[in-house]
Amino acid sequence: MAGEVVVDALPYIDQGYDDPGVREAVLSMVEEETRRYRPTKNYLEHLPALNLHGFETDIMRTEFERLQARQPMEMLSMKR
Repeated sequence: MAGEVVVDALPYIDQGYDDPGVREAVLSMVEEETRRYRPTKNYLEHLPALNLHGFETDIMRTEFERLQARQPMEMLSMKR
């Protein structure tokens, strides 16, 4: 069938990943590719700069500031 996609690696279903030597073989393959792949430029330069603070709320910002200043956490008192 033309255009058919066959998924052949489902670690939550497939068996054999825990067999002796499999982990070592995979790590060896990753190390080999890491040695061969030497990026020559920043391949992410065409992407816009990340906005790492866009999701923060005022409460989160205040808490991050407290953590950075190494201040103790204020405990809320339980009123009954």
